Formats: sequence, structure tokens, C-alpha cells
Amino acid sequence: MIKSIITNKIRNNIQKQVKTAAIIDFSDIRKIVLIFEIADYPFIQNVVSQLENEGKECRLVVYSEAKEKNFPEIRGFIFSNRDLDFWNVPKSEIETRFLDEISDADMLLDLTVHNYLPLSYLISKASVKLKAGIKKEGFDLYDFMLEAPKNVDFRFLSEQIMSYLRKLKS
Repeated sequence: MIKSIITNKIRNNIQKQVKTAAIIDFSDIRKIVLIFEIADYPFIQNVVSQLENEGKECRLVVYSEAKEKNFPEIRGFIFSNRDLDFWNVPKSEIETRFLDEISDADMLLDLTVHNYLPLSYLISKASVKLKAGIKKEGFDLYDFMLEAPKNVDFRFLSEQIMSYLRKLKS
């Protein structure tokens, strides 16, 4: 029942989104929000370095399934299962903080492999020019989606997505 409540909220958010028909050139993207799982933090630095070398400003949103908040020092916005309400929906202050974090971003790049409903909920609320990520079961959250095998690793995923995104032209 809890899963169906958050799933319905996500679907409603997706339906409310106003989609623009245009895809922007990757070269025109200045601010990117990178979303990833806390376990992939050691690998994200390489992606961030590549993007910053291309003149992109990167903001990090980190998700953890853990209830505790014993995280290493991480640059960016971190939220965990501790920040969810009874229905597994991010608490209003987390939603507000997330939306503030992405408010002037050109692109949201979800590098998570798993389908985390709380994260999908936040992404479904996001209004950015371009959303990209792996196709997740049950939702069309992104403007640009890659289909990936079930056990794809972070490095492969990030390399593939970045390769395709660099080829984007209006």
C-alpha cells in the first residue's frame, strides 16, 4: 500500500510536468545536477572533473538508503531514508531544499542504477530543461533515457550517458 501511494504521487507529478519539445545542445548546458547513490561517491569525482573541465558547474545530490546520517564529508545535498515520512515520501523540507538546489540548473543527470521511489518522487517534481538517466521500471522520468542491463556498474553507466549527451545537438 505504501509503495502504491508514492507511485501514484510520482505518476501525478509526471502528468503535471509541462514538457518542452526541444532538446538543448550539450555545449549550451552550464549547470548540471548529478544525482547518485552514496556508494558511488568515490567514482563521481572523475565525472565531476570531466564536466568542470568542459566548463560545466556541477551540483551533487546524494541519496542513501541508510536511516542514520553517518556520512563522510561530501560536497552537495545529501538525503537518506531518515528524511522520509511515513509514506516514504521525502519530507517537505527535503523537497524544498532539493528544488532550491536544482532551481537554476540546465540539466539533471540521474546516475543511480536502482529505482528508488523517494528519489523518483523528487525527480518527478524537478523542472529543468533536460532530465537524463537510466529508464526506470514504471516511470518515464527523463527526456533522455538509456536502457541498461540490470547489473550495470556506475563507471559504465556514467561513461555511456556522457558519451551520448556530448553528441546532443538541437
